[in-house]
Parts: sequence; C-alpha cells; structure tokens
Amino acid sequence: MHKILITKAFIKAEKELKEKGENKPSLTLIAEHISEYVLQETGFEIGGRRYRDYLNDAKKIAGSDNEDIRIAQMKVINGLCKYLKCDTYQQFVEENCPKKATISLGKQYQEIIKKIMGFKRKIRIQIFLALAIISMVIFYNSLQGKRWMVWDKNQYKEVAFNLQKYDFLELKKYDQNLMDSFKKIDRPDCNGEYLNKDRTAKTWYWKKNNEEIEVYTAPGLHPTNGVTLKPITTYMIRKYICPD
Repeated sequence: MHKILITKAFIKAEKELKEKGENKPSLTLIAEHISEYVLQETGFEIGGRRYRDYLNDAKKIAGSDNEDIRIAQMKVINGLCKYLKCDTYQQFVEENCPKKATISLGKQYQEIIKKIMGFKRKIRIQIFLALAIISMVIFYNSLQGKRWMVWDKNQYKEVAFNLQKYDFLELKKYDQNLMDSFKKIDRPDCNGEYLNKDRTAKTWYWKKNNEEIEVYTAPGLHPTNGVTLKPITTYMIRKYICPD
C-alpha cells in the first residue's frame, strides 16, 4: 500500500499547486510541497528528493499487484496519511483496499490456498510462528539490556528503552562521545566562535531553509533527518549568522 500512498500524495499535491496558480508544477516542486506538509505535521523531514525516489520506485512496479515499495520512516507514513485525510495508516489501507479485492483469485491460486491450509501446513505455520515469537522476545530483551539515547531539543540524553514512549527510529545506541560533544547551538549570533584560528571549521551546519541554518558543535549526521552536516565557512557565517 506504500506505492498507492505516495502516488495519491503526489496527485493531491499537484492539484493543490495548480489551484494556487502553478500551471505545470514540476515533480521537484510537488515533492517539496509534500515535504513541507509532513515537516509541519510531524516535525520530521527527509527532503523532496527522497519523496521523488519513492514515487519513481512506485512507478517501476505500478503494474504489479504483488509488489510494493517500502517507506522506511513511520513519521513520513503518518504524515502522508494525514495529508490524505486519514487519521491512521490502517484507515488508509481500509479505504483504499476494499475486502472485495481479495476475493478475485484465480482457480490455480485458490488451489494453492487450499493446500496451504492443509493439516501439515498448519503445523509448520504454528511452529514457525512460535519460533518467530521466541526470537522477537529474545531480541526485545537484548535491546532492553543496552544503553540508549534520544535527541532532546539541542542535545542527546540517555533514556530507557521504551517503544511506548519513543519511536524505534528515535532511539540510538548510547554514544558517550555524542553525549559530550554533539550539541545544537541555540540562536547563533555574531558573538559565537564558529571557526578555528586557522579558519578551519570549529562548527558544522545544516541548511534548514533559504533564511536559516542550524549550527552544531561537532561533525556527523543531523540528529533527526540523518543528513550529513557540512563544515561551517566564512561565507555561510556572513550570510546566515552575521550578515554585514
């Protein structure tokens, strides 16, 4: 259903842009329109390029009923569902995959289903499910035994493993180096020291939009969207932090 989800989102976004006066909105503009909505709705951003990649993947398997794409970020899935006026992904599936669609099976496929439901097959399935459950319990317990951290506004903080409180993608393995050195500089201004004496980068940045950047005290990945941070330059400081 992910390929239907992303396709419908692009169709709706294109319609909205046309209503705003864009006669022939490009895929880039449509993707950015979707990205901005999801960012505002969920606080999570992956950039328009990734949405276009998802759409291209969906187009490649458009004619197949048995293939689907995988949107990895749960917040993106939830954001797209809300964009399409569905409160949950389950609601989207129910509205776009009616039960009648599952009835139209060919005779050969129906015969396969009957064989699968045979007694021996049932036993194998039960054993498989039991092993899967045991594996999941062992895996879950192993995760709980480790140290974890999450990004909290402008720095990482250590937390207990709790999938009811945190999304799995929010939880990161505890890293003392990141805890100590990786911080977001709130409201960077002209008084800050962003370069070393030899003019090399002392801080790193992510360009949030055309008017603002986020500045961090160490290199690495952006804590929420995974984009690689760039070393600060004199040009970026003068343009975004301390304009003349």
